[in-house]
Amino acid sequence: SYGSEILNSFPPDDRKENKKFIEIVGGKAKEEVARFFLSSLMLANCGNVEIGSEGAINDMQLKFLSSTRHHEQLEEFQSNFTLSSTQNESQPGGTQQKNSSRR
Repeated sequence: SYGSEILNSFPPDDRKENKKFIEIVGGKAKEEVARFFLSSLMLANCGNVEIGSEGAINDMQLKFLSSTRHHEQLEEFQSNFTLSSTQNESQPGGTQQKNSSRR
Protein backbone atom coordinates (compact mmCIF):
# COMPACT_ATOMS: atom_id res chain seq x y z
CA SER A 1 0.00 0.00 0.00
CA TYR A 2 1.01 3.62 -0.39
CA GLY A 3 1.15 4.15 3.37
CA SER A 4 3.43 1.17 3.87
CA GLU A 5 5.71 2.38 1.10
CA ILE A 6 5.97 5.78 2.79
CA LEU A 7 6.77 4.27 6.19
CA ASN A 8 9.25 1.83 4.66
CA SER A 9 11.09 4.71 2.98
CA PHE A 10 12.48 5.68 6.40
CA PRO A 11 15.69 3.78 7.19
CA PRO A 12 14.97 1.20 9.92
CA ASP A 13 18.18 2.08 11.78
CA ASP A 14 17.58 5.87 11.76
CA ARG A 15 13.90 6.75 11.76
CA LYS A 16 14.52 10.15 13.35
CA GLU A 17 15.58 11.54 9.99
CA ASN A 18 13.08 13.78 8.18
CA LYS A 19 12.24 12.66 4.67
CA LYS A 20 11.35 15.09 1.89
CA PHE A 21 8.11 14.13 0.19
CA ILE A 22 9.69 14.76 -3.21
CA GLU A 23 12.31 12.08 -2.40
CA ILE A 24 9.55 9.53 -1.76
CA VAL A 25 7.57 10.30 -4.92
CA GLY A 26 10.40 11.31 -7.26
CA GLY A 27 9.90 9.85 -10.75
CA LYS A 28 6.32 8.69 -10.10
CA ALA A 29 3.34 9.59 -12.29
CA LYS A 30 1.14 12.56 -11.26
CA GLU A 31 -1.68 10.21 -10.29
CA GLU A 32 0.65 8.25 -8.02
CA VAL A 33 1.95 11.45 -6.40
CA ALA A 34 -1.63 12.41 -5.52
CA ARG A 35 -2.21 8.99 -3.94
CA PHE A 36 1.00 9.26 -1.93
CA PHE A 37 0.00 12.74 -0.78
CA LEU A 38 -3.38 11.48 0.41
CA SER A 39 -1.71 8.55 2.16
CA SER A 40 0.67 11.01 3.86
CA LEU A 41 -2.32 12.94 5.21
CA MET A 42 -3.92 9.74 6.45
CA LEU A 43 -0.68 8.65 8.14
CA ALA A 44 -0.42 12.06 9.82
CA ASN A 45 -4.01 11.78 11.01
CA CYS A 46 -3.27 8.37 12.55
CA GLY A 47 -0.08 9.59 14.24
CA ASN A 48 2.39 7.68 12.07
CA VAL A 49 4.11 10.73 10.60
CA GLU A 50 4.28 14.45 11.21
CA ILE A 51 4.06 16.76 8.22
CA GLY A 52 6.25 19.83 8.15
CA SER A 53 7.49 22.53 5.84
CA GLU A 54 9.94 25.39 5.87
CA GLY A 55 7.46 27.57 4.00
CA ALA A 56 8.76 27.15 0.47
CA ILE A 57 6.80 25.54 -2.35
CA ASN A 58 7.39 21.79 -2.70
CA ASP A 59 9.35 21.40 0.52
CA MET A 60 6.90 19.16 2.40
CA GLN A 61 8.74 16.93 4.83
CA LEU A 62 7.66 13.87 6.77
CA LYS A 63 8.92 12.95 10.21
CA PHE A 64 8.52 9.32 11.27
CA LEU A 65 6.59 8.86 14.54
CA SER A 66 5.22 5.31 14.64
CA SER A 67 4.90 2.17 12.55
CA THR A 68 1.67 1.11 14.25
CA ARG A 69 -0.94 0.66 11.55
CA HIS A 70 -4.34 1.27 13.10
CA HIS A 71 -6.30 -0.31 10.25
CA GLU A 72 -4.42 -3.58 10.87
CA GLN A 73 -5.33 -3.42 14.56
CA LEU A 74 -8.98 -2.82 13.63
CA GLU A 75 -8.98 -5.74 11.18
CA GLU A 76 -7.50 -8.01 13.87
CA PHE A 77 -10.07 -6.83 16.42
CA GLN A 78 -12.89 -7.34 13.94
CA SER A 79 -11.78 -10.88 13.08
CA ASN A 80 -11.41 -11.76 16.78
CA PHE A 81 -14.82 -10.26 17.52
CA THR A 82 -16.44 -12.15 14.64
CA LEU A 83 -14.81 -15.40 15.75
CA SER A 84 -15.94 -14.82 19.34
CA SER A 85 -19.51 -14.02 18.26
CA THR A 86 -19.69 -17.15 16.10
CA GLN A 87 -18.46 -19.32 18.95
CA ASN A 88 -21.00 -17.84 21.40
CA GLU A 89 -23.90 -18.41 19.03
CA SER A 90 -22.95 -22.04 18.41
CA GLN A 91 -22.77 -22.90 22.13
CA PRO A 92 -25.86 -24.02 24.04
CA GLY A 93 -27.41 -21.02 25.74
CA GLY A 94 -25.75 -18.65 23.26
CA THR A 95 -27.62 -15.49 22.42
CA GLN A 96 -29.85 -15.71 19.40
CA GLN A 97 -32.28 -13.10 18.27
CA LYS A 98 -35.85 -14.16 17.56
CA ASN A 99 -37.92 -12.56 14.87
CA SER A 100 -40.93 -10.80 16.29
CA SER A 101 -43.84 -9.76 14.16
CA ARG A 102 -46.13 -6.87 14.98
CA ARG A 103 -49.84 -7.20 14.57
